[in-house]
Amino acid sequence: MIALYQRCFSHIQSSVQDSTSHAFWETHYRIDKAICHARTTLLSQHVSGHSEDPLSIALRMNLNSVEINLHEAAIMKAQNDDLPAALAAEALTKCILAATDMVEAVQLGRRLTDKRLEGFRQLDQFLIWPITSALQVCFRMLHNGDEDVSSYINSLRTLSTSMRELVDPEHIAPGLLEKADARVAEAERSTKKRRVPDE
Repeated sequence: MIALYQRCFSHIQSSVQDSTSHAFWETHYRIDKAICHARTTLLSQHVSGHSEDPLSIALRMNLNSVEINLHEAAIMKAQNDDLPAALAAEALTKCILAATDMVEAVQLGRRLTDKRLEGFRQLDQFLIWPITSALQVCFRMLHNGDEDVSSYINSLRTLSTSMRELVDPEHIAPGLLEKADARVAEAERSTKKRRVPDE
């Protein structure tokens, strides 16, 4: 997990300094393949959707964070280099899948009881980055102006509520949860307006 994070972080940092498109995508797909390998083999028993071990849930959430950040960098690269829209669309799809799994994982964590729930709460500093990453994906999707945003509204609610319940307020980025609340309210207003038939 740490190795994947370091590879992804170095890749994102180097992409700012080196504008070579070929090198970026070559490294991107290597890391994407490594994440897939970790998910399906090396870490499969920990990141499956069935494990109720607090450490496994936190690991699952952090693996999703690495994936989100990798593909967010790909979206930016595709847009900045004016590359085919299919590249950004593919990366966005993977961000959405990772964020969706993140929501499922945090819901599983909140359903834990007794010592397991206590143990999950004690991992709060390892939950900040994953929840924040998933929130950013939801912000992006609401901004994209898709017709049906109900799933992203629900995800934002789940993620912001989870952060309030699980994370020490001192560790939460100032204004993050307020931004989530504002985006939910704005999206709900827009959805209601679309549902009102023209007179």
